[in-house]
Parts: sequence; C-alpha cells; structure tokens
Amino acid sequence: MFDAADPLFWEERYRINKVPWDFEGISAELADFLKTTKPSGQKRVLIPGCGSAYEVQAFLLAGWDAWGIDFSEHAVERAQKILGKNSDRILLGDFFTHLFEHPFDLVYEQNFLCAFPPRLKESYAQRIHQLLVPQGRLVGFFIYEAPFDGPPYALASLEELKKLLPNFELIEDCSAREPLPRIKETIERWQEWKKF
Repeated sequence: MFDAADPLFWEERYRINKVPWDFEGISAELADFLKTTKPSGQKRVLIPGCGSAYEVQAFLLAGWDAWGIDFSEHAVERAQKILGKNSDRILLGDFFTHLFEHPFDLVYEQNFLCAFPPRLKESYAQRIHQLLVPQGRLVGFFIYEAPFDGPPYALASLEELKKLLPNFELIEDCSAREPLPRIKETIERWQEWKKF
C-alpha cells in the first residue's frame, strides 16, 4: 500500500521519470499573473512541492525573491539542473516542518495540496497561514471533485476549502484553461486567496 505522504512515493516517480504532471513549462494563468502582478520591492514567494521548478524560474525572471522546496532528492536534483546558477533557490526539505528564515508574501500552489492524503489538508492550511505575511496571498491551482481515490486527492467543494482557510478571502476564481491531461476528468480551478 503506497502512502503519498511518504517522500519515497514521489522519489520513485522522479527516479523513473514517471511525472505526467510535468509539462516542462508554466501555465498560461501563471504567465498572465506574472505579467500583471509586478512585485514592489523584494517580494518573497514560496513554491511548495516545486518538482522541476519551472515556476521558481518564472518568478525569479519576473523579479520575485523566489524559493522552491521539495522532499524528493531526485526532484531537487532535477530542479537544480534546470535553475543552473540559481540552484541555491531549491531547498531539499519538508514543507510542513522546514524552518524558513522569513515569511512569504505569496505561496504559489501548483496542485501541491492535492498531492497529499486528505488527513494532511488541515496541516497544509495551518502551515500556509503561518508562512504568509498579513495580506499575503495563496495563488494557483486547486482540484475539485476527482472521480478517483488520488493522487490527486481532490477537495470536495469550494466550501471545504473556505472552511480550511477561514482567515482568507477568495479574490479570484476561474476554470483552468489547460488542465493537466492526467486530471482532465476533475475540476481544476485557478484561484487567488488573500490572508486577512
């Protein structure tokens, strides 16, 4: 029986290159977000479960102080090769327990929440709240109503996510333009949440 909360589950997938969620680039939604949201000053962003780190690279190029974290050694090695001179921006560690030096202005959610079993949803929400500055934002993709027993582990509804994020306001919500092929039978949404 596999456990998607175990680093070895993901380590094996990266080792054999079984990563159907990796489409070697960033989404159209993120590209638009980076064009229209320019950081004033040195704004910090964290990409948890960064995988190959295309999003880290995109945020860096757009002027953000971007950091990625993953607990798969193979994923981190892959990301560091892609980032080259910025390889130090990728941390090998556990998002839930890693001691970050400073809080973040934004956490970018690239289907990270849906990668873990439902028992970790509340821990995820608490950690996001802890890591973000006041008025910080949680931005990215969220999966709803998957017809299978993950991963991805879908949220049952928007109401479930609102209950998990009681100190956040939903400020944008729209359908994903190009859902990942693996999860086309689910509902994937681009959302932006702002911390009170």
